[in-house]
Amino acid sequence: MGTETQYLENEYLRLTFEERGGQLTGIYDKENDRELLWEGDPKFWSYHAPVLFPFVGKMYGGVYRYDGKEYEIGQHGFARTSVFRPAGRTEDSISWELADSDASRQIYPFAFQFDVVHILKGREITVRWIVRNPSDSETLYFSVGAHPAFRVPVREGEKKDQYWLDFHGLNRIPYMTPDKATGTINNRESFELETEDGYLKIRDHLFDVDTYVFRNQTIKQISLCTPDKKPYVTISCAGFPDFGIWSKSDEAPFVCLEPWYGSADNLGFEGELPDKYGILSLEAGKEFTAQYRILIHA
Repeated sequence: MGTETQYLENEYLRLTFEERGGQLTGIYDKENDRELLWEGDPKFWSYHAPVLFPFVGKMYGGVYRYDGKEYEIGQHGFARTSVFRPAGRTEDSISWELADSDASRQIYPFAFQFDVVHILKGREITVRWIVRNPSDSETLYFSVGAHPAFRVPVREGEKKDQYWLDFHGLNRIPYMTPDKATGTINNRESFELETEDGYLKIRDHLFDVDTYVFRNQTIKQISLCTPDKKPYVTISCAGFPDFGIWSKSDEAPFVCLEPWYGSADNLGFEGELPDKYGILSLEAGKEFTAQYRILIHA
């Protein structure tokens, strides 16, 4: 657990954060008297809305190669289990900071500063990432992604398989899935997701494939909807190249909507880090910024 809980609040929403991962741990909707974010019950999944850095997903074989050396690193990197430093707050925002350390350099040989900023305006939460390369000469290679888990169902007396995903008019949506043996992306085979005028029922066995992986900026906006197809959470992420949708099981009462820059390795990839799918490169002294938005509907 994090060492300290922080809050951000207005007349509509109350947000809760912890220093572990600099992550959002609660989105309480005052008007509807309900919590939207998954509570992190380890029976299913112990996180809430972790930030994925410096990598998204798994490496093929659990290792990556850089500058002739091999490094072992776990799924999604180390930011989600690192303790972030509070880096400032205003009336409507809170910032967290993580920097390289002797420990991080053992598995990720780069200097970096990673800031996570949450901004609350009305019913909308903006999540902003700022990655800085403080090196004088070395290029920084990284990926970054979001992994927020939202409650499904969100109202008592309803069931997960009554709820909908709204792809905002998209149909026959191309996607890939992970290779079951390695957890990396089977980019050798692509499928199409059929919807009903953009809506997809969260039916039983929907997540037997594990994760739906969308590439090429396919997903710009997506909503979770109650049984009457009324949206209660919308993610807006135009410009993000990759997106994942995941739930632990049919019984797990949440669905993760995940905007990413990068993803797990492609199946069989054994090249150097600069050649990894979706990897971002940041020159010495430069800064990368990206943001997505979470709208909590009234």
